[in-house]
Amino acid sequence: MLQRRSVSVSDPVARRAGPGRPAHPLSGPDVIGWGLRSSSAVAVLVLLHVAVYALSATWTFGWGALHPDMTEAWMWGKEFQLGYPKHPPFFAWAAGVWFSLLPRTDGSFYLLAAVSAAIGLAGVWRIAGRLLDPARRWAALLLLMLMPFFSIYAARYNANSALLASWPWAAYFFIRSIESRGLADAALLGALAALSLLTKYYSAVLLASFLLAALLHPMRARFFKSPAPYLAVLVCTLVLLPHMVWTIKADFPTLKYALSKTEYAPYGVRLRTAGAVLTSLANLSLAIAVFACLFWGQLRQLMVSVARAMLSPEMAWLSALTFGPVLLTLALSLLGNVRIAAPFLIPAFFMLPIFILRASAPTLSRHVLATLLRSVAAVWCAMLVIAPGLGYAVARFNWGPPAEPQRELAHAVSEIWRQRFATRLEAVAGNETYCRALTFYARDAPSFFSLAKPSSTPWISEARLKASGLLILCRDADTSCLAHLHALARAQTQKLRLTLPVRMWGYTGVHHAFTVLLVPPWPDAEN
Repeated sequence: MLQRRSVSVSDPVARRAGPGRPAHPLSGPDVIGWGLRSSSAVAVLVLLHVAVYALSATWTFGWGALHPDMTEAWMWGKEFQLGYPKHPPFFAWAAGVWFSLLPRTDGSFYLLAAVSAAIGLAGVWRIAGRLLDPARRWAALLLLMLMPFFSIYAARYNANSALLASWPWAAYFFIRSIESRGLADAALLGALAALSLLTKYYSAVLLASFLLAALLHPMRARFFKSPAPYLAVLVCTLVLLPHMVWTIKADFPTLKYALSKTEYAPYGVRLRTAGAVLTSLANLSLAIAVFACLFWGQLRQLMVSVARAMLSPEMAWLSALTFGPVLLTLALSLLGNVRIAAPFLIPAFFMLPIFILRASAPTLSRHVLATLLRSVAAVWCAMLVIAPGLGYAVARFNWGPPAEPQRELAHAVSEIWRQRFATRLEAVAGNETYCRALTFYARDAPSFFSLAKPSSTPWISEARLKASGLLILCRDADTSCLAHLHALARAQTQKLRLTLPVRMWGYTGVHHAFTVLLVPPWPDAEN
């Protein structure tokens, strides 16, 4: 039976218990008892989480087009550059590697998104193993699964959601590095910190939180006198070096893009930040509600314990690690006029359940863990049940990118190109949203070429463009794109208009009109 005793914040068992060191011996055939005894139980739970959210996303959106953030990751990742116009390259590399192994389908992309979140959940599990006893370790993981950051939001794979995979593991090796001061832990900390920055520069708020936590940690003197922090900085710098060189040679495009987020009216920035905070609090609401219901009789005492822990010198380092990313993000917005949105905060709450459970030390019974598990299972079932109906509603009411005929257009224009020129379609240009989709859905997986700024797409040289030809597509409502198209029209080019709808389960959506210019390969391109 699970012992009904409270574990204090300073209890060394709560602090260090992990696999093989059970603070709550259990017996019995039930799933909770098995889960707390078995090292494979967490793998089963996380794999189920992956399956549920990959399937629900596919059933909701798989009939239509992927979100442009996702096709952008593929459009860049297939080229494997050291950097790209907006973001550093790691999340795009991950997409490129993924689709070199799996078929290029919507389901595969949603699986990548779910796996990325699952990697983060595994990292949180390892952190909890160092800071909590086994029962609270499970509770922390289950509470995190009730937060949409690791499920619904993660389904849109982009530079924000990709941080779910790296931030928890970087934090895990940060904690290990302080405790052990081992060189291997320090090197892994440096490598994971670099990968986080290579995913998005916003990860600087996590690294700043690490520094603050290290300065507040009770073992800070030993840590900073050891080689560990300096080795971590060295490894981080070495891993970042190729991208840093690329950034300088390319005239700092990613930094300029990041700085462009500060060029908005302060009132609008504050309003957007307030919306991001409210949205994030709403995303925490289900986990908070379940926690409150489970511990209603102890709730006042637990809230007092959490408040005291936040002010406790012994817990100051963990407070910095937990709340630092959120507070630093808000500081960037308020002091640096950085426009943020709710997706910025997707990776920022991974430590919250661990902090609350360690600080409040609630009494956990077998019933509490079973209720948490049932809550997660209920959310899974709800997602799978509503997914098809939600997908139909998205199409029927023309909501967002899935309701646009991006896939249909990609199939149509790629077949037209092959029929007219009897060659692969290798380069596309024009409306970027549709070109992103075309690089993913077209049979030949063509590369994107920027008409406005060719230097931002260095993978297509002038020689390659002459040898392959170019397909330019514009929405009829996109006057800027049409201006480029008309400027490139020549006697040898072919222009056509297409009108296409989305079709789903017998429903025909809104028709969209496009103008397409076919620039054939130069006959003397090889000479």
